[in-house]
Amino acid sequence: HVLCGHCGAVRCVAISSELDLVLSAAADPPAPADGGGGGGGGTCIVWTAAKGRFVRRLALPGAPRAVAVSHTGSGLLVHCSLSEVAAAADASCWCLLLFSLNGRPLRRVPLDAPLSMLQCTRNGELVVGAEGGVLAVRRLHDLQLLHRYEVGARGADGAPARVSAFALSGENHHAFAATDGGGMVIYVNPLVNVAELERLASELLNL
Repeated sequence: HVLCGHCGAVRCVAISSELDLVLSAAADPPAPADGGGGGGGGTCIVWTAAKGRFVRRLALPGAPRAVAVSHTGSGLLVHCSLSEVAAAADASCWCLLLFSLNGRPLRRVPLDAPLSMLQCTRNGELVVGAEGGVLAVRRLHDLQLLHRYEVGARGADGAPARVSAFALSGENHHAFAATDGGGMVIYVNPLVNVAELERLASELLNL
């Protein structure tokens, strides 16, 4: 399928085969010189994955940075956007927004740093985001911050490394975070069997 409908360049995409949904997000095109509107915001579009059908369009208060879809049947859809107008309201320039699958806004929280990635856990309870040099874990239904895991690494220039990419294991036992300094940090559930950790370390060393 070819999915068409955005007026600006698509910045991020997420898919859930479990819910048969694709979410794409784009920034609105710049406003014309005569001030005729447009610019400063963004748009999310929800499609079906199997047939490529348009489902709904969501207006965003800022340009999108990252999106994620909950894989459970809870009917929750999460995405992050850069709010370029929030500074005028004396608020954070970045926010994380939560929508229901039918497009109803549920929650909005300010962020201290822009998110580069978002990923929901398979159980539908948590959402993990890369906020600069930390992995931030939030509760999905209200976006409350639960944990912040520091990368703790530094780049070649001595500056704190930032998370450039991350992935979660299917059982949510491990989180793998790559840094822009070329390193990788593995976060492990302390309840995981030690033998499993040794096997994982051995496989990574053989890559």
